[in-house]
Amino acid sequence: NRHYRQGSCATGSCLVDYRKLAWQPEGQKNPGHHNGAGEIIIPGVLFFDENSNKHWDESFEFAFSYATDVGLDKQIYPPQVTRALERLSVFNKTWPSSVANIKEAEAYYQERDGSLYIREICQQSPPPMVAVFGSRLDHVQRQPDHPHIALQYNSWLANKARWVRLNPDPCYMAQISGMNPGNFVDNKPNTSIDASAMDIYLEPEGLVPDYVFMEALIAELSDRQHVGNFNAVLTAPLINYANGAQPPEVK
Repeated sequence: NRHYRQGSCATGSCLVDYRKLAWQPEGQKNPGHHNGAGEIIIPGVLFFDENSNKHWDESFEFAFSYATDVGLDKQIYPPQVTRALERLSVFNKTWPSSVANIKEAEAYYQERDGSLYIREICQQSPPPMVAVFGSRLDHVQRQPDHPHIALQYNSWLANKARWVRLNPDPCYMAQISGMNPGNFVDNKPNTSIDASAMDIYLEPEGLVPDYVFMEALIAELSDRQHVGNFNAVLTAPLINYANGAQPPEVK
């Protein structure tokens, strides 16, 4: 999406220039996708009309994905996008019955957007410890600055979670994976990140499966809480783990 300002999500406000928004009533972004998921096929494409011809050209024009679930009969776009549709009168005077309005979009995302509740969660006593996993390739988001990671991580920091870390300590990754800790990123806890250079904070692809990173995050969180150690730097895991296997008895 070339109309998104790179790095803006790190501040908690995703800046997008919506002036080229356009709606094509016929057609579909991903034909067959929703049908395969058991959802109703809803025609219409919302896109950035780069050449102002009111026709979506899939080869170079960005089209928005919409949220829908089985049983819903409307395309539901995020509230920020939906407000832009109204502000810019993209539908002229007649809002399509197949597209959710602002009230409907806000109600839908109120239950699904976890970032809306970070402040409330951090006001609990005691405030939470939080670990976020992020890798360089992401099936959710293809923007270079990985805005969903930057927004979430910085929001936990801004709202004063007890302890925040992006990706596990390399010591834990080394212990669990049996690999050199130098293969993994070493982000200091409770430290701001530069959204303009996100890749340096993200884990490499192909070394280990994602669930191994999850194991390391859980182990580090558990150990720090158990021993009360919230120091920024570790030189070794706080607790040594064993898999429980007993060596063969020597006779």
